[in-house]
Amino acid sequence: MKQILNVPTLLLSTAVLAACGAGSGGGSLAGGGIGGTGSGSITGIGSIFLNGGGKFETDNAKISIDGESVSESDLNVGMTVGLDYSQGVAQQVRVLHQVKGPITSLAPLTVLGQTVVVTGDTLIEDDSPHPSVSVSFGSLIVGNELEVSGPVDEQDVIQASRLEFKDEGLNRWQLVGRVQGLLGSRFSIGAQAVDFGVISPSNCGTGLSEGDRVVVKADPGDPTSFSAVDTLTQVTDVECIPDRLGVTGAATVIEGEFEGFVTEAPVTSGGLIQFEVGEQEVVFNPGTVAFEGGTLEDIQLGAKLNVRGDFNTNTGLLKVDRIRFRETRVRLQGPATLLAMDSVELLGLTVLITAQTEVEGGLTSGDQVRINGFIDNSGTLFASEVKDKGGSDPDDVRVRGPVDKDSINATDQTFSLFDITVERGVDADYFIEDQPATAETFFAALREGNEVSVEAATFNSGTNSLSSAVIELEIGD
Repeated sequence: MKQILNVPTLLLSTAVLAACGAGSGGGSLAGGGIGGTGSGSITGIGSIFLNGGGKFETDNAKISIDGESVSESDLNVGMTVGLDYSQGVAQQVRVLHQVKGPITSLAPLTVLGQTVVVTGDTLIEDDSPHPSVSVSFGSLIVGNELEVSGPVDEQDVIQASRLEFKDEGLNRWQLVGRVQGLLGSRFSIGAQAVDFGVISPSNCGTGLSEGDRVVVKADPGDPTSFSAVDTLTQVTDVECIPDRLGVTGAATVIEGEFEGFVTEAPVTSGGLIQFEVGEQEVVFNPGTVAFEGGTLEDIQLGAKLNVRGDFNTNTGLLKVDRIRFRETRVRLQGPATLLAMDSVELLGLTVLITAQTEVEGGLTSGDQVRINGFIDNSGTLFASEVKDKGGSDPDDVRVRGPVDKDSINATDQTFSLFDITVERGVDADYFIEDQPATAETFFAALREGNEVSVEAATFNSGTNSLSSAVIELEIGD
């Protein structure tokens, strides 16, 4: 019985997401007929849709899952996919699971030594053939076998877009990641030790090296007895596979689209800004690029982006004209009122801390805390970065996020973010895209879901409101 579930909000530190929507245009065609290449997750089937965007016909495409030829009917929503296309028609479709194997820990969720984070966007599929069997996240136990799809951040943590429970077991275990601690035939991927014995790694240039991204395939062992400290020895294949775009037989410049986490922070050179998503080098002109769902300030380590533009097949550089933030970005600053191992509370809001969260400084209850993060489809707040700013300052509160539904009152000149009412106060200053605006002009332009930044505000915990602030509407492109 196949059952697809959205993970409830309370199922925190354990998994989701991946994606990349390749546009449906043709680009400049190569001798091999390739007009574009993309990488991301499947968001619809019947043909395939990527990131809720481009639709690609797959009738004559060569389709593979983990290197094995399959049919279109084997594709599912949430799978991580790479494809080459021309004029909206897919020519090659390649699905790769990030890890396939037994659960080795539940707190946090770990599969073959790979830490997995779950949000309310994660899809769980129950692949049991028995009608009486129904899996939920809470019913999983150590030793259960899973297939996990999703992107990996700079800390090598998987944010899963899809988990598939394999009730009848797997015929192959697999993990993808960077080689660490290489010594002879032994290395680690995350917390999983690997010994490939006499196997010769393939597509690794002059040989396997520290830091190479590889896919490791192995014959399955006993999932109920395989533990987090065991070495994976039944390896059948090790192959180097960089986490970036790459095609052969293509023109020098084709359409390119890539999705993943920012792994190298932006740097400016010669008027252009360059950073990395996964291992893909990205460059853009800040004066001409179109931002969707965020701003230049939001391009930080751990931010999940979909980037699209011209891909140079010779240099491997993706020069983008559009940057889409795949998660609704959130910024919060204020006195922390409650700290726990897996959450922090401020301004009456609970923000979850997961394996993906970077914490700077020793957090102290009552101190001023700054949080960069995102909100998932269930309304749960997740922290990507938490920083202790020192002593409490209730008059320097900052909130940035989407305007709540049915919260705009143009007459009273109020609205809310995360159920916190934003009042005009006596000293409020309004801006629209960096330009000063009157309150009347601001509220005439304000819409539900618009990103708004509120800074230098005073928080009243009694009325759960912000006032006397600098308030900016970020309409975006």
